[in-house]
Amino acid sequence: MSRWLYRFPINLTLPLLLLLAGLGLVSLYTVNLVQEQQRSILENSERELTNEVSRMQRLVQHLIGRQEHARIQEEMVALNPDIRVRQARVVDDQNRIMAALQRSERGRSLGDSASSSEAVALEEAVVELLAVARDRRAAQVRYLEADNVLVASAPLEIMGPSIQLGPSPAGGVILAWDLSYPFQQAREAALGSAAVMSPVLVAAFVGLWWLLYLVLGRRLGRLTRTAELIAAGDTRERARVGGEDEIGRLGGAFNTMADSLVREQEQLRASEQRLYLAQAFAGVGSWEWDIASGRVTWTRATARLMDLAEDDTEVTFDRYLEGIHPDDRQRVRDAVNATLESGEPYGIEHRVATRDDGERWLLASGDVARNEQRQPLRMYGIVHDITAIKQAESALFRQKEYAQVTLASIGDGVVTTDTAGRVAFLNPVAEYLTGWNSNRARGRPVTEVFNIINEVTGKPATNPVERCLREGRIVGLANHTLLLRDDGEQFAIEDSAAPIRDRDGAVMGVVLVFHDVTHARELANQLSWQATHDALTGLHNRYAFEQRLEHLAHYPESTRGRERHTLLYVDLDQFKVINDVAGHVAGDQMLRQVAGLMLEQVRDTDLLARLGGDEFGVILTHCDIEHAERVAGALHRVLDDYRFAWESRTFRVSASIGILEFHPGKQTMTELLSDADIAVYAAKNAGRRRSHVFRADDQALMRERREMDWATQISDAVDDERLELFAQAIVPLARQSAAGDALSFEVLVRMRGPEGALIPPGAFLPAAERFDLISMVDRWIITRTFSLLADHLRSRGEQSIAHCAVNLSGSTLSDESLLPFIKNQLSLHHLPAEIVCFEVTETAAISNFQSAIRFIRDLRAMGCRFALDDFGSGLSSFAYLRTLPVDYLKIDGSFVRDIAHDEVNQALVSNINAVGHLLGKRTIAEFAEDDHTIARLRELGVDYAQGYGLHRPEPLKDLLAAGGRPGGHKQ
Repeated sequence: MSRWLYRFPINLTLPLLLLLAGLGLVSLYTVNLVQEQQRSILENSERELTNEVSRMQRLVQHLIGRQEHARIQEEMVALNPDIRVRQARVVDDQNRIMAALQRSERGRSLGDSASSSEAVALEEAVVELLAVARDRRAAQVRYLEADNVLVASAPLEIMGPSIQLGPSPAGGVILAWDLSYPFQQAREAALGSAAVMSPVLVAAFVGLWWLLYLVLGRRLGRLTRTAELIAAGDTRERARVGGEDEIGRLGGAFNTMADSLVREQEQLRASEQRLYLAQAFAGVGSWEWDIASGRVTWTRATARLMDLAEDDTEVTFDRYLEGIHPDDRQRVRDAVNATLESGEPYGIEHRVATRDDGERWLLASGDVARNEQRQPLRMYGIVHDITAIKQAESALFRQKEYAQVTLASIGDGVVTTDTAGRVAFLNPVAEYLTGWNSNRARGRPVTEVFNIINEVTGKPATNPVERCLREGRIVGLANHTLLLRDDGEQFAIEDSAAPIRDRDGAVMGVVLVFHDVTHARELANQLSWQATHDALTGLHNRYAFEQRLEHLAHYPESTRGRERHTLLYVDLDQFKVINDVAGHVAGDQMLRQVAGLMLEQVRDTDLLARLGGDEFGVILTHCDIEHAERVAGALHRVLDDYRFAWESRTFRVSASIGILEFHPGKQTMTELLSDADIAVYAAKNAGRRRSHVFRADDQALMRERREMDWATQISDAVDDERLELFAQAIVPLARQSAAGDALSFEVLVRMRGPEGALIPPGAFLPAAERFDLISMVDRWIITRTFSLLADHLRSRGEQSIAHCAVNLSGSTLSDESLLPFIKNQLSLHHLPAEIVCFEVTETAAISNFQSAIRFIRDLRAMGCRFALDDFGSGLSSFAYLRTLPVDYLKIDGSFVRDIAHDEVNQALVSNINAVGHLLGKRTIAEFAEDDHTIARLRELGVDYAQGYGLHRPEPLKDLLAAGGRPGGHKQ
């Protein structure tokens, strides 16, 4: 750009640049003014729109609460006179328009009314902003720059008859303002302001240009014309520019420079003549010796080089010799005499002792002139200062010595060779690792000194020096290389060989650098082993097992025919007992011994791995089911004969084994492990210490698979909200309650199948307990129940519910995180704790006794109550009853069902009821199926009863909606 400007005169470019600068400033001012006004409009509009949408949010929320939906539509229509309003809507939680600026939009969903790409973009932005407002529970404003539209949204809490888990459904208020007209007014105002300023700026720039022309342009033009005349040869011309400013001083300096230029031209001519004479002597000292007279003639440069005075008149050959260093004087004399005798020129390096006690090195050369009789007449020669060269040689020698010391001190072995691959040098490390002395190895082939083999095959490895010489580049050593020392010791090494090149790039030899990595390679091998082996047993670990299994499952190992392999999945029976009784140290020792026994029963080509805990896997390659069953039988026999003794105890060990045959390409690794796991479960269910062969049509395995399918269905049902809460009333037997009495009931759970069918709890809860999903189900029940109770109490009052029983399973009871979860839910929903009663089974409470005690005491301290479910079905009922802090005993239904006709059951119920009352606990009888049973329970003094004879289970929300006590609802 600057070079292009230099092509035109300043008097032309200056006004153009000023004009462009003026236009640029006006444009910049206009643009900046428009942007500032638009920014101010946008900020004010955002604040105003935020206040407006907040106002509408409060107004609409109030009208929704009063069910005045028509009034909401009128409020929307009232916004029409504002020309900024482009869109105004109120939507529900499904994004359906409840009210809008245009009445025709009511009932539609957001996005249905968009008819152009701009409208679709606006609708998408509105939906996205509404989602953000719902998520943050606050009004949100966003500017859509492409459409000049300002959009605002605020969430609405829409309460309705449908009660859901979690927060209430959120609708929203949406307002959109079109800022195009305010922005247009801002632009018109800015352009008007710029139009007013333009004449003023133009006049200012014209005046500035005229001033610059007078001060700068015209005077520079004079200087330019004078310089052009002088360049053309008119050295008499001078610049006529005055003034004390920079241009005036530049004119004066220009005239002075022109005068100096004339003088320098004259001096240059004289200097060129002297330079010609100096070049004739080639810049070295020369001398000439007249042998007959003995006089020596030398130049001033020679006297300087010899450190003699330039006016010294005693110039003789002996005087010349006296200037040479005493140690070199005789060599120079002998060289001169040899030339006088033979006539051959001489060249010799010698030193000169200078007056400052230093030394100077000279390269002296000379020749002799003879007459026709071959007698010497004159000797002439030159001397050249080579002190710098000798110093460089000395420095180079020192560097070489330093290099030798460095190579001797580093920890890597270094070998240098010539271009034929013969050894030139070994440093001490290389001498140690190869077993060769440097002097003995010099000149030997490098393959003889540096003897390397492959660690795996034991065959000779390719020598890197030979490759480097052949390819002319740096090469590295192959992995798994061993160096054989002269005495037979081996070292694992890593190395590289690089060519040595001269200044022209030609290869002069090779330098080979290598170091001992024996320890590092052993460590790497150890780490590699640890990555694929189990540290406790030394067997392969799960990672190595799955890698091998995945490879066999996908790829055949030969092309000769159909391959088949077998997988054994081994699970030790009751291993947890050993850990619990003898400790984990004993368990680890037993696992090591069992692993050793099992390893003896498989082939070297098979893979035995510890998969984790007490589970092992065996991959029998190229093996059919018959052989696999023999191997499984051998494992059973060796474990039967094995006795593990620890301290004073002796333990027996058995295993359940799943057997699975597979072919490459038929199943994935995940499917194989899943089928093997099912087979192991089938073996355990069959009585343990058994093997089970997986077959696709095996009914036992299909039953296991169905239970596993139940686990998947349960997880899906929780995620898809397909669990439903039912309730069954608990009725007091001592009196008949009025219709308005508080509700007492037990919460039950059902599951909706994918097709909508209702599934009873007995079909899916056992699978939930087996696959550790029951805790998730219990948490869902607690969360959903507490939410429904809270909504009911807010609408009907805190006295409307007296007793709500929620069942807890044994595994949930032992979950340490359950207690803070329940406390958090009670606090979140502001529930009175005294209406909640948790039912735990007798078996669960006893099997998790200490955890159950802590759990019950903590919640009872908050006001919650507890019932011991299925009481009487266990063997230790009365033994633990005194120490369990429960409020209710639920008499097992198996005793209650035939109480009207079975005297034994009648006596059992009577005794349980009596003991419970004696300990201050109230009793609840299950399975009250008919009037005779209910009457008999009243006679025995049982406090409460529940069953089909009193109330059939119904959806919990229906029971709460009825509001009354459902004592007579026999459905």
